[in-house]
Amino acid sequence: TVIRTSANENGIDNDAYELDPLALGPPSTEEAEAFIKETFPGSELLESRQGQLHYNINIPDLTWSTLFREVEGQRKRLNIVDYSVTQATLEEVFVNFASAQFDDAEKAEEESKKKKWWQRKK
Repeated sequence: TVIRTSANENGIDNDAYELDPLALGPPSTEEAEAFIKETFPGSELLESRQGQLHYNINIPDLTWSTLFREVEGQRKRLNIVDYSVTQATLEEVFVNFASAQFDDAEKAEEESKKKKWWQRKK
């Protein structure tokens, strides 16, 4: 288990954590995915590959202790081999924000292209 708290060490108040990777032994990842979805509502599965799940968990007021307690409590049942929890850095928060803004701009441009020339705003 690895813990990294660079954002916290710099005095940044940040509720975003990454569970990376959640490495599972056999049989499948379906139970682990259901557990994360139920325990941490709104969590986002970033990557699922060869028994490893990478999640972004952004829940206001979620503490390290709660996150670890919940995962450790299910470790044997879900056959979790290893995992780490990191807190998002300022750079990651900025990149995610910028990416979301870019996606919104692209959607607006696509919608504008679908309209007839006389329906478009100038």
